[in-house]
Amino acid sequence: MKANTILLTFFVILLATSCSDKSVTPNQPPGDEQQIIGNWLWVKSCGGFAGGCTDNSPLPNMGITFTKDGIFYAWCDVCDPLELEYSVVRKKSYIYGPDTIVDMLVIGSTSMFYPQQIIRHLDDSSLTLVQDCFDCYENYYSRIRTTDPIIVDPGGVSP
Repeated sequence: MKANTILLTFFVILLATSCSDKSVTPNQPPGDEQQIIGNWLWVKSCGGFAGGCTDNSPLPNMGITFTKDGIFYAWCDVCDPLELEYSVVRKKSYIYGPDTIVDMLVIGSTSMFYPQQIIRHLDDSSLTLVQDCFDCYENYYSRIRTTDPIIVDPGGVSP
């Protein structure tokens, strides 16, 4: 159980300390915020003040789920899921400047674990989230093809 708590804590800290490279500009707004609803498997995170990427190969499956009722889950194979409310809002970006309006994902009440994240890319199969701060990570996800909620157990992700 202690190892499970450490893994979930690592995942939360990785997302919490994530930010972006200011040289990258946001894409056009996804348009339909309903497109984010579903299950997303974490692929990798890149950036930080030292640069570099961390992918999911040495780690258990981890991901996020967005429901149509505005509930966000962070989960991994061996962890209890974290549950918070979320919303998508159009607002000015801190890292892209006061003249740039982006689609911002707000998880919880902008808690320290999940600050506001820019939806940099969203399509039918991939999602890229960039936290709205400097020297942070860009988080990449791929869609899990299931309409059922993700069930997390020690055996892995069940479709």
